[in-house]
This record gives sequence, structure tokens and C-alpha cells, in this order.
Amino acid sequence: MKKGQGMQFNWIFVVVAGGVILAVLAAFTFRYIDLQNQRANVEVAKTLEINFKLLETTEFSLPIDLGIVNKIEFNCFDKEEFLLINDNYKQDIKNVVMFAPKTTRTNQLAGWITSWEYPFLVGKFLYVSGFDNKYFFVGNSELLNDVPSLFNTEIISSYSDADVKEESKTKFIYFSNPFADLNKLQEKYPKAKVIYINEEDKKVTFYEDSEEKTEDYYGNAFFYGAIFADSHESYKCGLERAVEKLKTVSKVYISKTNYVSNLDRRVECQYPSLKNSLDSFAKGNLNDETAENLDNQNKRLYGEGCPAIF
Repeated sequence: MKKGQGMQFNWIFVVVAGGVILAVLAAFTFRYIDLQNQRANVEVAKTLEINFKLLETTEFSLPIDLGIVNKIEFNCFDKEEFLLINDNYKQDIKNVVMFAPKTTRTNQLAGWITSWEYPFLVGKFLYVSGFDNKYFFVGNSELLNDVPSLFNTEIISSYSDADVKEESKTKFIYFSNPFADLNKLQEKYPKAKVIYINEEDKKVTFYEDSEEKTEDYYGNAFFYGAIFADSHESYKCGLERAVEKLKTVSKVYISKTNYVSNLDRRVECQYPSLKNSLDSFAKGNLNDETAENLDNQNKRLYGEGCPAIF
């Protein structure tokens, strides 16, 4: 091999080897960054889990500090709820029924938890929102007194009184039929969400995609769920998830009723009516009248000196 050819070969070797080394270093760098991002997402998930558990035990409201701005996406599909953190890390929501905006980019969240009793304790409802999510209550309701001041809420008499900062993060909650306002409101704020909570009929209507989508609500926990739910689909998924919990708890009480009724056969200790109500709930048939009767039946048994079921 001639001297010039040898030098040329050496240069080619250096260039190729250098390119390989740079490629390896670049791949390592990207991998390192990806691992660090995953690690950071896991830490965010841990922070959320710790605060959610704290809320479960206290039933207070509290701010959840995430340190830096993160993208938190709430999902509910086929009765399964989970959070997607920065499009990368999935955190399942197992012990509670959660209501929250679809997507929040923030370094701090507001969290609040309540119990759903129908009439016995069924489970916990968790409400989460960004501090920049605005909730305008058009009209008033006594139940609003229990909404923590931590959330960004305001009571107004008309939508025209609202000082809207970000349409997509704004929600109008009406307590009387918004028919007269609806067209003008949606023309002015096309990205804002609008719902109507009918406390007399226990129904909530979501105005989405030029449609009215109405669902029942069962107790105060669902009232608040409608406020913080991102959409009709999200609310309905939470409702279905809660019904599954009710069915499970009802079956447990049915077993207890069978055991107690066989154990205590006194004339005044009659359990068939109570069991019938529980059977209805175990099939997923929710009804406020049934819940009230069930509560009265249980109290009557207790008053008669009989073993109460719950």
C-alpha cells in the first residue's frame, strides 16, 4: 500500500470511528434524558398518590404541589380511571371515583374528597382541578357552601358578569334552565363548558356539540362530580364506576342480612324489605326513594333493638 493511500485509509477510519462514537454518545445521551424524564414522572406519580391517600384519610381539601409544571391527563374508559403524566407514565386510580378536567398543565393542583353514602358508605369521590380552571356558578345552591375556597370559583347572577381569562379552562354551572342564555353564551365563549344541575329532578345536563346530554345524579357527591367532570362522557364513566362499587357493597350487606336474619328470629326483627332494597341496588338499580326506604328500614331495626345491617 502506498503511503498516500495509507494516510487516506487512516482518515477514513478516523471519520467512521468518530461517527460511530458520536452516534453511541448521542444514543446514550437521549437514553439518559429519557430515563431521567421517566424518573421525574414516577416522582410526580408518587406525590399524587401520597396526597390522594392523605385526602382519603382526612376528607379535607389541600393543594398538591408538583414542583414544576407537568401535564396531567385524566382518563376514564370502560369504568377504569387513570392519570397519564407528561404523556409517558400511567397511574391507575383504584380506590376512589375521580372527577377532573381532561388535561391540566400546572405545578399545583387543588384536591378535595367526599364520601358517597347511599345510604350506607359506598366509596370516596375525589375532585381535582388546576388553579387556573375557573368555575362560574350562575345562580346559587346551598351545596356550594361546602365547596372549598381552594378551588377557583365565583358566584354570578348572569354569564355577562363573568370575567373570562381562558375560555378552554372555563365552566359555567347553572342552577336554573339556561335556555335563554345558551345561544349567546356559546357564541361569546365557544370553548367554555356549560352544564345545568336541576336539583329538584336530580339531573345534570351537559351542553356539548350542539346537543343536550342528561344524566341522573344520586346524592351530593355526584352534584360536585358534575361540577368538576370534564364532560358528559367523563361524568357518565364516573357514574358507572360508582354503580359498580354500590353493587359490590350491596352484595356484602345482603350476605350480612342473610346471616343476621337467621341468627335473630324475633318477630320485631324483620329483614325481608331491607333485603329487597339491597337486591335492587346489587342489580345496579339506583333510586333515591329506595335509598331512603333502606335507611328508614335500618333505623327501624336499630330502634327495635335488632341488629342493624349498616
